[in-house]
Amino acid sequence: LVGQREFVCVRCRFENNQASNGGAFYGLGTQLIRFYDSVLLNSRATGDGGNPGSGGNGGGIAVDGESRELSLCRTRVEGSHANAFGAGLFTTVYDQSSVTRIWQSSFIANIQDGNDQHTGGAYIQGGLVSIRDSTFANNDANGYGGLSLFDHQTGSGLITLGGEIVSSTFFGNVARNGLGGAMNLQGTAPLL
Repeated sequence: LVGQREFVCVRCRFENNQASNGGAFYGLGTQLIRFYDSVLLNSRATGDGGNPGSGGNGGGIAVDGESRELSLCRTRVEGSHANAFGAGLFTTVYDQSSVTRIWQSSFIANIQDGNDQHTGGAYIQGGLVSIRDSTFANNDANGYGGLSLFDHQTGSGLITLGGEIVSSTFFGNVARNGLGGAMNLQGTAPLL
């Protein structure tokens, strides 16, 4: 999905899909992406080397671009694989107003297969972050098992400071050769 204004997915099921980036779903420059009550299972990002390179980001979901909102609500990403960043979710933005929301969702048993990249569950770079009532369990990566946050921004209003992680569970995540089995925070604004 490239350059669309809005994409909303309700009660959708994605299973056994693959692509160089975004095995089940890839959004580039789309302003509003929302998944409700959906399941993404056993998808694979087959590229390698990240970007630049031939991809391999976001085994389940990959989103790239500025001035956008990504929301996952009651959505499960499970059993996905990636060779580069974010086996379950890969998202990166280039501005301070974009937001990533993960509410009542789960990242389960996603595996980052490459030796020189990282993050099994969710890789989130830039923008504001809100994670509530969500589970990151049994994700596996070379480095940073469950969740990685890089360079998220200072916000105001509903999302204060750089973001929030509220009432969420991190269990059984593995960073094979790196730091942060449950989560990794680098170059970030304060979190609530």
